[in-house]
Amino acid sequence: MRTFILSLLFPALLSSLSISGAERKVIVVFAQFPDLQFSHGRTQLDSLCLALSTYYNSQALPGRTFRFDAGPIVTLEKSFAHYGANTTDMRDALAGSMAAEACRKADEDVDFSAYDNGNGTTVNDLLIMVPGKSEAYGAGDDYFWPQTISLVKSRIYLALDKRRIDNFAVVSELGPGGSFTGTGDLAHEYGHLMGLKDYYDTDGDLSGGVSKALWGITALMDKGNRNDDGRTPPNLNAIDRELLEAGGCEVLEKPGDYTLEPITRNGRYAKILSDISSEYYLLECREESGNDAFIGGSGMLVYHVDRSGSDAATSSYYQRTLSALERWSFNEVNCNPSHECARLVAADPSATSAAGIFWPAPGKTVLGSDSNPSLRFWDGSTGLLALRNIHKSADGTVGFSLVEPLHIEKIDVFQNSTLLNWTAGVSDVDSCRVFWTPIKEGSETSSIKCTVAPEMGVPLEGLEPNTGYRYLIRLFCSDGSSFSAGGSFRTLVQRTDVFRCILLRGVPRNTDGSFATGTKIPLVVFNTSGTEHIAWSFNGTEIHPGNDGRWTVRESGILRAEVTDADGGRDIIIKEIVVR
Repeated sequence: MRTFILSLLFPALLSSLSISGAERKVIVVFAQFPDLQFSHGRTQLDSLCLALSTYYNSQALPGRTFRFDAGPIVTLEKSFAHYGANTTDMRDALAGSMAAEACRKADEDVDFSAYDNGNGTTVNDLLIMVPGKSEAYGAGDDYFWPQTISLVKSRIYLALDKRRIDNFAVVSELGPGGSFTGTGDLAHEYGHLMGLKDYYDTDGDLSGGVSKALWGITALMDKGNRNDDGRTPPNLNAIDRELLEAGGCEVLEKPGDYTLEPITRNGRYAKILSDISSEYYLLECREESGNDAFIGGSGMLVYHVDRSGSDAATSSYYQRTLSALERWSFNEVNCNPSHECARLVAADPSATSAAGIFWPAPGKTVLGSDSNPSLRFWDGSTGLLALRNIHKSADGTVGFSLVEPLHIEKIDVFQNSTLLNWTAGVSDVDSCRVFWTPIKEGSETSSIKCTVAPEMGVPLEGLEPNTGYRYLIRLFCSDGSSFSAGGSFRTLVQRTDVFRCILLRGVPRNTDGSFATGTKIPLVVFNTSGTEHIAWSFNGTEIHPGNDGRWTVRESGILRAEVTDADGGRDIIIKEIVVR
């Protein structure tokens, strides 16, 4: 028996359904059995539907309201075990038949055409509540497991009031503690009907072990539906809102100071993009009150989301590597702990309670390329941005400074050297070091300390021609934080058929070939072996590159390179520089 739940038999059901419109109407039908009937009366059932309407209407989903209508209580023909029994590969194998029978019996009291929410053909907003405790909370195998099901996928074709009845969810009367259920399970299952996914590890300890996912209590679609014995499910989070296309997202692209209010105040959250389509970070502010009273803390939550086509580890059920996109389609979002596709980035990576997942935490006010945890993507890249001075205010908001710590301005690649140039977007840099390594097995890493200046640069010398290298530039700041950025390059081929020359490839020029005053040029001679001594002069005066590794042209004249080989041979190369 598979241990995971919720629509894995019907992955197509989990594609996002539109929830636009002035009001989304949902019908709740209460189906009992000859041998298992509701222990709570009409008043409580009606109140539950009202509470569910209140929950969803409190979520600040722009332009959207919800109404959950309490339908009739109907008694089905056969025992609950007839409908709720499990088979070897399916929980509640006849749940679809149960729902179809319940709808037929309810049809006298329900106009199902009122619940097509404007599509004119199909009812996809149907909840079925059954009496007793849930199989998920320890009831026997013949009881019902909370899940969403498609009648059409089950090959059950039912039309009532000129509408096809298709997608529905099953929930039980009693909650985790055995008392009357709260809104948690209903809200969770209805989330699936809207297109949301499970964030908990739906295959348990398979596929590499159990994922922490979103720590259970923080998310409705994790296990937050059980908070407060199911009575106080958490608010929809930033991932939910993005999947629902509910608006309120601010893409962080420019450095500056930002503030996030608790997400239920205005539904707003922030997003940091990567170079990989559909892999990104989401940031939101949460407050431990109201629906979020049981999420374990207050502050900023950070999510690393991967919905890309890249590989995302193996699946025990599918017996192959899945892409991240497939994991979302198959409802295996966080099944493999080695590649969670909706990962909560805890402020304290060693946290054992939810209090340690919220930002800021003691000693955790920076989130960037080199912090722990770090802001990195699955391919190892870091992006350009970082968060500093993450702080929480008395009014419940969280603020931070968004910075671009390190911007690589230019990289010039030659045969035996490469010239890197960058600027720092932070003002408290204490020191800087550059690391480089040949891309071949057994290679050692070299490094050099750089001069700290507004514009920095360094030549990497002694390189091998026609060889790939990886490089990393790292800044060390006065507050103990560090930031890095890097990439790769391939040196040019050594040419035996070309004389030595001063190489100014890529240096900007005027249309007539002249240079503008202030142009910066690399001092490099093409086709040397890298072991020669080169002395540079301009108009007879010795010159050297500046802190950025380049020499600045300020007037017209003669640039001269005197190359002395190991055997004592000497070449003199001159180049006329015209400044206009």
